[in-house]
Amino acid sequence: MRLDTRRLSRAALAALLLLAAAPARADEPGAQGPAEGPDRRQEWRVPVPDADGSTIRLLEALVYRPAGEAPRPLVVISHGSPRRAANRASMRPDWAERAAAFFVAEGFVVLVPMRRGYGRSPGDADDRASGPCSNPNYTDAGFRVGRQIVAIAEYMRRQSFVDARRVVLAGQSAGGFGSLAAASVNPDGVIAVINFAGGRGSRAANDVCGEHRLVAAMGRFGESTRVPSLWLYAENDLFFRPDLARRMHAAYALGGTRTSLHILGEYGRDGHGFVRRGDSAAEWQPLVREFLASVGLVAPRAGRPVQPPARRAEPGPAPTPPRRTAPGEKGIEEPLR
Repeated sequence: MRLDTRRLSRAALAALLLLAAAPARADEPGAQGPAEGPDRRQEWRVPVPDADGSTIRLLEALVYRPAGEAPRPLVVISHGSPRRAANRASMRPDWAERAAAFFVAEGFVVLVPMRRGYGRSPGDADDRASGPCSNPNYTDAGFRVGRQIVAIAEYMRRQSFVDARRVVLAGQSAGGFGSLAAASVNPDGVIAVINFAGGRGSRAANDVCGEHRLVAAMGRFGESTRVPSLWLYAENDLFFRPDLARRMHAAYALGGTRTSLHILGEYGRDGHGFVRRGDSAAEWQPLVREFLASVGLVAPRAGRPVQPPARRAEPGPAPTPPRRTAPGEKGIEEPLR
């Protein structure tokens, strides 16, 4: 299956243009309240068409911004997928607070959306790979996620505080995989992609359905990509171990675009979610800063690790923790972390 932005109907594109310019109310796209804190964190709703190209869904999202109103480069950070579908509703866009703090410090507008069927975003997630575990269609699944990411970025490019010519797609796990798929159609304004431990199909520790199909999907994305990419994985990633990451990257690199892979150190018992950890910042942030400088988005410099600002405690009940998979038990989807 080929991801084709032309599948968005003319009516859907016209609707997105009107929504981008319209003032927001609680049931409309755009900002949903005041910006808070030094990073101006603000709840948003982002309109994205369903697969039919006409039904518009308002996706839950957080926007983070530097000071000032001048147009800034945009980074869209996409989330992973929990092992169990029942855990999707408990996910929130603040999962990327640490990464968002870094990008804001580098002068970026940051958008962290929840795709359809995750968190408070309505609609069908529509991101499972079809086929048996021995032969899953990861390419099609990546393009379905990528279609949402392209539409999200296109809406944000029309905001007055975003530089529409300088967009970076980034994501963790399934979000990294989907960002690579989205970048492979070379959408307007996208000039780089960052893959934090991207992949699909991990059922348990070091157990990935149809690894050869995952490698092939990465190769397919690399064939048509025309923007540089940075790939980061932890040495102790139990979902996409380093040798699998190297095979995926090698297949992707055959497309000829500039790309680099870095295997980081070990973080916790499982390094798959390293980008969410404070102790990994000193390793991944300099690599990302160097990459951003290489594409002209930031000035080359050294810097201390950036951590998110303290937040005012929000009243309300504690969230229900996601169900953990017991040792030896296999889940039905790729883990979020």
